[in-house]
Amino acid sequence: MTAYEKYNLRKCLFYAAVTLFCFTGGLVYEYFGFGVTSSYMHLAFLIPFAGGCLPCLSAAATGCALPVKAYAAPLWRAGLATLTIGSLLRGALDIYGTDSPLLYAYLPAGLLCLSAALYLSRR
Repeated sequence: MTAYEKYNLRKCLFYAAVTLFCFTGGLVYEYFGFGVTSSYMHLAFLIPFAGGCLPCLSAAATGCALPVKAYAAPLWRAGLATLTIGSLLRGALDIYGTDSPLLYAYLPAGLLCLSAALYLSRR
């Protein structure tokens, strides 16, 4: 196994841990939510899984490079973190039964970071 494959697997394990944390945290939060659920909380684990685990696994399996270059990776991670935290916060507030106008900033901010990372990687 090459050093690059080990690096991708290590990153995949990190994203898998974040995915597991989001999944179990969502289940625990909804368990204590007295039967009130939120799809934002249910599906928050898919963001780090689809944006982190799957690209790292495919890069480790095929030996190809990740879709995001190393200098754009912090933007990619920031975008994934913003989308994940926004989804978890939206789910918690849905379960609580309230809303906040600040929640609408998470999606554009996260997508802007992801788009910027992809744009910088293509240059």
